[in-house]
Amino acid sequence: MATVREAPAIAVENPATSQTITTVPVFDAEQDAAAARRAREAQPRWESMGSPYRPRRTMMVRRLFEALYGPAPATEAGRAATPGLTPAQR
Repeated sequence: MATVREAPAIAVENPATSQTITTVPVFDAEQDAAAARRAREAQPRWESMGSPYRPRRTMMVRRLFEALYGPAPATEAGRAATPGLTPAQR
Protein backbone atom coordinates (compact mmCIF):
# COMPACT_ATOMS: atom_id res chain seq x y z
CA MET A 1 0.00 0.00 0.00
CA ALA A 2 1.34 3.46 -0.93
CA THR A 3 1.92 6.05 1.78
CA VAL A 4 0.28 9.44 1.27
CA ARG A 5 2.59 12.30 2.20
CA GLU A 6 1.17 15.64 3.16
CA ALA A 7 2.48 18.66 1.32
CA PRO A 8 4.73 20.95 3.38
CA ALA A 9 2.78 23.69 5.13
CA ILE A 10 3.37 26.72 7.34
CA ALA A 11 1.26 27.24 10.47
CA VAL A 12 -0.46 30.64 10.69
CA GLU A 13 -0.82 31.75 14.29
CA ASN A 14 -2.94 34.39 16.00
CA PRO A 15 -0.29 36.69 17.50
CA ALA A 16 -2.55 37.58 20.43
CA THR A 17 -3.03 33.95 21.53
CA SER A 18 -0.30 31.98 19.72
CA GLN A 19 -3.09 29.62 18.65
CA THR A 20 -2.70 28.07 15.20
CA ILE A 21 -5.47 29.44 13.00
CA THR A 22 -4.75 27.50 9.84
CA THR A 23 -1.94 26.26 7.68
CA VAL A 24 -0.92 27.41 4.22
CA PRO A 25 0.97 25.35 1.65
CA VAL A 26 4.64 25.99 1.01
CA PHE A 27 5.12 27.16 -2.58
CA ASP A 28 8.00 26.15 -4.76
CA ALA A 29 9.83 28.85 -6.73
CA GLU A 30 7.56 28.49 -9.78
CA GLN A 31 4.35 28.76 -7.74
CA ASP A 32 5.76 31.74 -5.84
CA ALA A 33 6.69 33.54 -9.06
CA ALA A 34 3.23 32.87 -10.52
CA ALA A 35 1.50 34.27 -7.40
CA ALA A 36 3.72 37.37 -7.48
CA ARG A 37 2.96 37.85 -11.18
CA ARG A 38 -0.82 37.64 -10.54
CA ALA A 39 -0.51 40.15 -7.70
CA ARG A 40 1.44 42.60 -9.89
CA GLU A 41 -1.16 42.22 -12.65
CA ALA A 42 -4.05 42.83 -10.21
CA GLN A 43 -2.50 45.83 -8.39
CA PRO A 44 -3.34 48.54 -10.99
CA ARG A 45 -7.02 47.53 -10.94
CA TRP A 46 -7.05 47.50 -7.13
CA GLU A 47 -5.48 50.97 -7.06
CA SER A 48 -7.94 52.28 -9.68
CA MET A 49 -10.89 51.33 -7.45
CA GLY A 50 -10.09 54.31 -5.26
CA SER A 51 -9.84 54.61 -1.51
CA PRO A 52 -13.60 54.72 -0.81
CA TYR A 53 -14.13 51.31 -2.47
CA ARG A 54 -11.12 49.34 -1.20
CA PRO A 55 -12.19 49.15 2.48
CA ARG A 56 -15.66 47.94 1.47
CA ARG A 57 -14.14 45.31 -0.80
CA THR A 58 -11.81 44.19 2.00
CA MET A 59 -14.78 43.82 4.36
CA MET A 60 -16.64 41.79 1.70
CA VAL A 61 -13.70 39.38 1.61
CA ARG A 62 -13.64 39.29 5.41
CA ARG A 63 -17.36 38.41 5.55
CA LEU A 64 -16.84 35.67 2.97
CA PHE A 65 -13.92 34.31 5.00
CA GLU A 66 -16.05 34.32 8.15
CA ALA A 67 -18.95 32.62 6.36
CA LEU A 68 -16.61 29.84 5.22
CA TYR A 69 -14.29 29.49 8.21
CA GLY A 70 -15.86 31.22 11.22
CA PRO A 71 -14.83 34.44 12.93
CA ALA A 72 -11.76 36.12 11.53
CA PRO A 73 -8.80 36.27 13.89
CA ALA A 74 -8.41 39.32 16.08
CA THR A 75 -5.57 41.76 15.60
CA GLU A 76 -2.58 41.82 17.91
CA ALA A 77 -4.48 44.28 20.08
CA GLY A 78 -7.14 41.62 20.54
CA ARG A 79 -9.91 43.32 18.58
CA ALA A 80 -11.17 42.88 15.06
CA ALA A 81 -9.76 45.34 12.55
CA THR A 82 -12.15 47.59 10.63
CA PRO A 83 -9.85 50.53 9.81
CA GLY A 84 -11.42 53.50 8.11
CA LEU A 85 -14.96 52.11 7.93
CA THR A 86 -18.04 53.70 9.34
CA PRO A 87 -20.90 51.42 10.41
CA ALA A 88 -22.75 52.37 7.19
CA GLN A 89 -19.81 51.16 5.09
CA ARG A 90 -19.68 47.77 6.83
